[in-house]
Amino acid sequence: MVIIAVKYSSSYLDNSDYSRLPNLKSELIIDDLHKKIDLILENQKKLNKKIEALESKNKQ
Repeated sequence: MVIIAVKYSSSYLDNSDYSRLPNLKSELIIDDLHKKIDLILENQKKLNKKIEALESKNKQ
């Protein structure tokens, strides 16, 4: 997980921009979770293939 820390100055952002910051954090968290789920699914596919290969080997 990558955490990006940025110091915001009030001269750069008006009040409406501050309301977007929690949404950005949520989007980063959701993106990170999505990547982790994709990795889990890929690993699960690999494990299923290994299990099938072992089962077919044991049947012979």
